[in-house]
Amino acid sequence: MRFPVADLALGRTTLPAAPRPAGMADPAVLVGGDPATAWTPGCDGRMVVDLGAVRPIADVRVAWLTHVDWYAEFSEDGRTYRRATADVRGRAASGSTAPRGTSPSA
Repeated sequence: MRFPVADLALGRTTLPAAPRPAGMADPAVLVGGDPATAWTPGCDGRMVVDLGAVRPIADVRVAWLTHVDWYAEFSEDGRTYRRATADVRGRAASGSTAPRGTSPSA
C-alpha cells in the first residue's frame, strides 16, 4: 500500500501487547496499513506506537467509526509522556471526531 506522506507508525510495535484490558482489540491493526481494519479500545483504552527513535511529528491523523474525544501524547523515553499541542505544524493533536462522512455534534 502506498501513502501520500511518510507514515512513521506503519508496521511499528504497538502496546499494549498481551494481555490487554477487557474489550480492547490488538492495536497492531492500526499500523498494519489496511484501512479496512479497526481497533476497539475497550473502556479507558490507550494505545502506544513505538517509533523506535525520537522523530519529528508533523501530523497526527485519526479516523474513528464512532464519535470519540481523543488526544495524542509524546514520549522520548517510553516512561514519561506529554500531551501534544496544536504546535504540531498547526494541526490539532487532539479533538473530537465523528464517524467518517459526518461532522462532530456540538
